[in-house]
Amino acid sequence: QTPLQNLDLSQNQIGDEGSRALARALKRTQTPLQNLDLSQNQIGDEGTQALAKALEQTQTPLQSLNLSSNDIGSKGVEALVQALERSQIPLQSLELCSNRIGNAGARALAQALEKNQTPTLQSLNLSLNQFGDYGTRVLARALERTQTPLQSLIVFENCIGDEGARALAQALERTQTPL
Repeated sequence: QTPLQNLDLSQNQIGDEGSRALARALKRTQTPLQNLDLSQNQIGDEGTQALAKALEQTQTPLQSLNLSSNDIGSKGVEALVQALERSQIPLQSLELCSNRIGNAGARALAQALEKNQTPTLQSLNLSLNQFGDYGTRVLARALERTQTPLQSLIVFENCIGDEGARALAQALERTQTPL
């Protein structure tokens, strides 16, 4: 029997409690999960922190993580970034669209990119996340300095103004990343 590789629990009402239960299960099993979709589930920072800790402690070959349309703030993103730093997860796609990560969450993700803590990441969706020029500037600076093979950065419907657009334009001119 083939072990579970894809788990799609999107558009449910899992919340933080359900997220913690999933985290406990991930820690206890050796499921070779490659794709996990928990979008639209009312998961907040606590649930994200529990998932991050579980991912850090497992040997899962997770390639795609979708946490879009939840209630994740900067604390949840920071925990997720730290987990990716400490683990060997070959994550290629991270979807955080429609949360509330703000400038602090954008900064945490930028630092992870810059330090090459996500060496396999190819696609990052940060749309609808309430960050502005500051968050965009730090992301742009990280794009210039990273060795991560990021091919797609999606940031529509944030609070990006002229300053953020200029920072991204300069990063595109200077970067070696095939964005």
